[in-house]
Amino acid sequence: MNTADENAISASALNITKVVSIFIAIFAVIMQGLAAARAISLSPALQLTTWLVAAGLIVLLSIADMACRASVTAKRYGSGEASVARLHLSRVNVREQGTKDPREAELLGILTGGPGQLAHVRWTDRNAGGGEDAWVRLNDVEPLNGV
Repeated sequence: MNTADENAISASALNITKVVSIFIAIFAVIMQGLAAARAISLSPALQLTTWLVAAGLIVLLSIADMACRASVTAKRYGSGEASVARLHLSRVNVREQGTKDPREAELLGILTGGPGQLAHVRWTDRNAGGGEDAWVRLNDVEPLNGV
């Protein structure tokens, strides 16, 4: 399902941001060292500007790195809740652990991805917390009888 074009960001952008950040820091250290050895003449204001620009670029590259990682994670694991509108399972029974009888609920969505799948339900039985939303294991959800 994933093609090489979709995952190209993981190989290039994630490594480039780190490498460029290291080079910026090395450049700032070399500039400071040359100024301390009096090989070049830099005023204190220019030295401060060099460090502020270097720090700013490193922060921007770190933000870009986090955004790229979030994009790769979203592509790999998916994001959000899957719609159940076309499943025709709006009314379901939920057999919760530790209870004898199942509770009737309305299925709002299914959270996909990750180690376990969860179902987003709204309880319909008014006497026991009806109208409240809850997350339950997908294995505990079964179609309502007669549907």
